[in-house]
Amino acid sequence: MMASADAGLTECDSAKLTLAGVDQDGAGGTSLHFVRVDNTGPICVLRERPSLESRDGKPIAAPPGLRLPIPADRVPAVLRTGDRAAIVFETYGSCLDERPQVIYTDVRLVFPDGRRIPLNEDVNATCGVRLGVWYWSFE
Repeated sequence: MMASADAGLTECDSAKLTLAGVDQDGAGGTSLHFVRVDNTGPICVLRERPSLESRDGKPIAAPPGLRLPIPADRVPAVLRTGDRAAIVFETYGSCLDERPQVIYTDVRLVFPDGRRIPLNEDVNATCGVRLGVWYWSFE
């Protein structure tokens, strides 16, 4: 749906979003983690950015901004029942400066309302993490 179609819609209820999967891609020390959720509730919009944490509840610093461009006409994610949204986080594991590695295990996506979705992903965040925005996904 077009981004302008979000006027008047309420934020999606995180309890109505089910994890559809996490795919990974990347090269040269950068990993892209594509987190996909399906909306089982009524039409809504995902505007609010989640955060990331490790299995032990430690927050993972993830400022906004990606190297991967997201098409503007898919942001924010306007979801009808059954539609899918995605968010991408990038991790940078190769700094080429001999620093100790920073590995987070069993990373979880944390919604602003506090709901957590385990992603069952370990990530190498030695050189940082960036978190994108929700976008409507046709995949």
